[in-house]
Amino acid sequence: MDAPPRTDPPTDPPTDPPTRSRARTAAVVASVAVLVALIALAAVLAFRTDGDPAPAAPATSATPPRSGADGGPAPDAAALLAYDPVDLAASPVGPDGTVTFASPGVDGTAHEVAATVTRPTGTPAGCAVVVHGLGGDRSQMSLVAAPLALMGWTTIAPDMAWGTDVGRVLGGGAGDREMRDELVDVRRSIDWLEANVDCRGRIAYVGVSMGAMGGVPIVAADDRIGGSILIVPGAEYRPAMVNAGIDPADVDISAWDPVRFAPQIDDRPMLVVNARDDELIEAANATELRDALPTARRVWVEGGHAPDAGAVLQIVVEARALLDRIG
Repeated sequence: MDAPPRTDPPTDPPTDPPTRSRARTAAVVASVAVLVALIALAAVLAFRTDGDPAPAAPATSATPPRSGADGGPAPDAAALLAYDPVDLAASPVGPDGTVTFASPGVDGTAHEVAATVTRPTGTPAGCAVVVHGLGGDRSQMSLVAAPLALMGWTTIAPDMAWGTDVGRVLGGGAGDREMRDELVDVRRSIDWLEANVDCRGRIAYVGVSMGAMGGVPIVAADDRIGGSILIVPGAEYRPAMVNAGIDPADVDISAWDPVRFAPQIDDRPMLVVNARDDELIEAANATELRDALPTARRVWVEGGHAPDAGAVLQIVVEARALLDRIG
């Protein structure tokens, strides 16, 4: 396990006059508290099978070996996730905040991506793409986006097929087009932000569980992302799916294991949060990824896959500090 998180506090921003400063501080703390509480809710649903009201019991056997990947370095993420851009400026946001844009996909696998856009009331401080976990959907992350909007961030939350159509991510080779389509769709979501929003040169990636794990090759491939927050990720998909009661032979995406892409990530700000008693992302799986990301801010919190109240407070401080550093 990593050493306990450092205790040095983040640098405070310049203070305003006392009354306005207290009001602003209270508003920010409340907003971020809601944000992380909702992230925790999304984490509960990540890696959950359809119809299962609770997370699967932890596996008691040793972590099984990976399948479908040789365990060596991954291909270059930027080359693997390369795509032809399309004009997304003509994809307007509907009254309910939904935008639908075309994705030509990879190898001609055209489809549409639905996403929820949430805007702040004033000029955006930046933009974030927020990505849910396995079995989840964009509605969870659009709720996460609401307090981000209070802090001035415009967000886009795409629906990922790994939430509603797991069959689209079957397979496992590094050239597997279904998984590539999913990750490219996240990059196209960033395209949409750039075409339609003034992000002020500040773009963040926020992922939960599988959304956090898929974020590793995305961040490695896309230098537009100025910083990232990965909540309860692991190094390998297989042990997490075994713990969730999912047969990894049915959803073999081990060629996309985050640990294989981690060496391609530079020193952009990154926060990696894991829980000490996570029943799905066990300590060995979490530590393997954390060790592969030595320049990231790596934090252990108490509790399971869904952080408890004390963990939420800790994540609040860490997330605010990272967002302040982006750009």
